[in-house]
Amino acid sequence: PPPPCRNYISAQCLLAQGQYTELLVRWSDWEQECLPYSNFLCLLYLQVQRAAAFAGRGDVTSCRTSLKQALAMAAADKLVLPLAQNIALLRPYLEQEAQGEYAELAAAALHLGQRLEAGRGQIMSARFAEAGLQELTEQELQIAQLAAARHTNREIAQRLSLSEGTIKQYLNKIFAKLQIDAAAKNKRHQLERFFPNS
Repeated sequence: PPPPCRNYISAQCLLAQGQYTELLVRWSDWEQECLPYSNFLCLLYLQVQRAAAFAGRGDVTSCRTSLKQALAMAAADKLVLPLAQNIALLRPYLEQEAQGEYAELAAAALHLGQRLEAGRGQIMSARFAEAGLQELTEQELQIAQLAAARHTNREIAQRLSLSEGTIKQYLNKIFAKLQIDAAAKNKRHQLERFFPNS
């Protein structure tokens, strides 16, 4: 990709890896590489990523300054996606800005950021569930589905012509394979995330 795109993608990768100082060291060079292309969106992303890196380092003053610059850049076109994509680091600062000059833009970024996090969580849960379910035998999968649907051990045993003790043993194996905490009070409730349509 051309330098502007490559640079903001590299910056986002560094943020994801927690390499905040590395991003800040490279930031000026990346900004200079973007200027000849007149790519406003890449410059906006870099400014937001700079604010996020300062936030990650705990540099409150620099984060606020960079975030204000990013909000000023984004305000005319109401570009909230770069802000929302970095919600994990910028949330407390955007919450403060939601009371200030860029209140509407900050509130929109917070709202979109929450939606992005929720969607990301659903995707990760689905991937986790899919990976865990592949570890189960056909019998274990059937028992897990029934347990997730809130059937009692007795009901599952009757349905599958097994003893209640056998169902308990299967459930313990299932919980172990799916890494459901043995100390958890309601393990069956945790099974529901693996079978959302049960």
